[in-house]
Amino acid sequence: MIGDVCGKGVPAAIFMASARSTIKSQALAILEPAKVIHFANKLIADDAQHGIFVTVFYAVYDPETRLLRFTNAGHTLPFLYRPKERTCASLFNTNFPLGVFDPFTFEESALQLEPGDTLVLYTDGVSEALNPIREQFGTERLVRLILEHGSRSPKELLDAIVADVRRFSGDIPQNDDITLLIVRV
Repeated sequence: MIGDVCGKGVPAAIFMASARSTIKSQALAILEPAKVIHFANKLIADDAQHGIFVTVFYAVYDPETRLLRFTNAGHTLPFLYRPKERTCASLFNTNFPLGVFDPFTFEESALQLEPGDTLVLYTDGVSEALNPIREQFGTERLVRLILEHGSRSPKELLDAIVADVRRFSGDIPQNDDITLLIVRV
């Protein structure tokens, strides 16, 4: 799971901690990602103040079958790097963020992974990082980095992305958190 709350400061941090705990409690009892997010949304929507919500990508991976089941509640689209084909594609499955609408039926997707496949999960602090002329880093740059460094270790890929975002931003202060989670099958 990776998530990002809309907002800054103590209220946003408290809301994120509460959302994380809510999702975790649902995940202990339910195996299907869409159902976990559905029930978590009910609880989160009850606590959400106007304009505060959380985006979440939530997945369950079965290492025996290598099946990844996932739902995306408004989060940035993760990327899947496949070394055999040297391709990088987004995992398109999107729903509304948590805390926006209740009731809401969340859609679930499934994907068969192969050995060496790499998932790149990130927050919008990566893709929306600004340079001195106010351009965003963007997903195209991110995809190019994944294609260039995807065959390296997850840590090396992560380090390459963070270094390039910092290089791109130059002296511009970071305006959002940068979170990356890289998982290799």
